Amino acid sequence: MLTPSAAANPEQATLSLSSLSVGFNRDFQDSFIGTYAEEDRGYAKFSYFFAGRFLLVLDASVAAVVFPKQVAPAHDGWTDVRIEASAFGEYRFAKMFGLNATVRYGNNVSSTVLTSGTSPFEALQWQDFQGYLGFRWFL
Repeated sequence: MLTPSAAANPEQATLSLSSLSVGFNRDFQDSFIGTYAEEDRGYAKFSYFFAGRFLLVLDASVAAVVFPKQVAPAHDGWTDVRIEASAFGEYRFAKMFGLNATVRYGNNVSSTVLTSGTSPFEALQWQDFQGYLGFRWFL
């Protein structure tokens, strides 16, 4: 169960670490390939603070990344699918200390291979795994 605000008045809202958000974002960004790329991304994020001791944050998104027609290197426009997910957990074993871990995954699903002349130059498919351990000291 997510913790609701104690009052409807924003000035009386409490700081709660439990939340759920779902949304969609359209953005245009500079690109190393061509001039720009359009990103249409749906996302969801869930965070929950269990018993004042354990914080869990789950985050996931799926995006269509649209590249327009390229002049150099010459290539028709294409669309890649980008998938990203992460999980963060932190256990606060004392009032001032916490131990945390983060795991992240990213994948660019693409069948596009850019060419230089007649030979393949760069495949745009990739996967990325990351993991972190940390220690937090609250001042």
